[in-house]
Order: sequence, then C-alpha cells, then structure tokens
Amino acid sequence: MLRLKIKKIPLRGESQADQEIQFKISQITPLLAANAGGGDPAVQDLNKAIPGWAKEKSTAASPIFVVDQYSNITKSDLMDGIHPNDAGAEKVASKFYPALLEAIESLS
Repeated sequence: MLRLKIKKIPLRGESQADQEIQFKISQITPLLAANAGGGDPAVQDLNKAIPGWAKEKSTAASPIFVVDQYSNITKSDLMDGIHPNDAGAEKVASKFYPALLEAIESLS
C-alpha cells in the first residue's frame, strides 16, 4: 500500500490554516530496463495508486493534481530503460509545463 505523508510547515508569520499550496504530483515514467528490480509492473501499480491518494489528500485550499508521465514515454525515450533521454525529457517537460503554468496563473 502506498503511504505518503506531507507535513505542512507554516511560513514565517503564517499559521498552518493560512497556507494555500498547490501540489503537482507526477506518475513516474516506465521502467523498462531488464535489471530494474520489480520492473514496470511495480511502476504501473504505483501509478495506479497515485490518483486515489491525491484525491484522498487533496483539499480545497491545497489541491493535489496528478501529472501523467507514464503514458507518453516509450522505450525509445529512455536512454537506459530507466532515465529519460533528451527526447524523453522534452516529453516530460511538455506534460509538466502546462500544469505548472496553470498553477502560476491561478496566483494572479
């Protein structure tokens, strides 16, 4: 079972109740290397658990958004079956950029 704990730490002059934080949580990229422990089935299990965890922990003041980094990455995007190569990094950025831009624009 996936267990993630995030403790909010008040900024200087704030109480915990004053904080509004947006979280962008990424599902991880495929794990396709032959020597990669539990391999891709373990990655898929983790990635399936992340949206439910995010929904459970999300609040109106501190929403948690999931960014899918699994479905757009192929074996040719991984330099060693684990880490994104340049093309894979571009794909990761293309998924995160809109999510981060949305968060930044929501501040104004």
